[in-house]
Amino acid sequence: MKKDLKLFWEGKVSYGYSYWVWMTLIGTVISLPAFLPDVYWDLYVIPMLLYTVFLFASKIFLIVGTWRSAEIYKKKKQKKKQSAIWAYLGQISIVLSVIRTLVEMLKGIA
Repeated sequence: MKKDLKLFWEGKVSYGYSYWVWMTLIGTVISLPAFLPDVYWDLYVIPMLLYTVFLFASKIFLIVGTWRSAEIYKKKKQKKKQSAIWAYLGQISIVLSVIRTLVEMLKGIA
């Protein structure tokens, strides 16, 4: 498991697996508790704060690993003189997701 995490962090996992399994599937699963009703957030303040820190760190981990994987994918495609459009599209979706998250956070503060 530790080796898998290290390989992902370094971007040495295939780009498709990195994007669809790690970023999309695992990212979605770890985000599910964030959608709990406010009553849970009010009753369990400390655990939910710890979860928020975990979620933030996990999302950074997933973004960095997927981004690095896309960069490696692009280099491989460029060497073969093939299109790397999927890597660019994936990176655009990551940027848009980060922007959306920041906007939502700012709405919550205001």
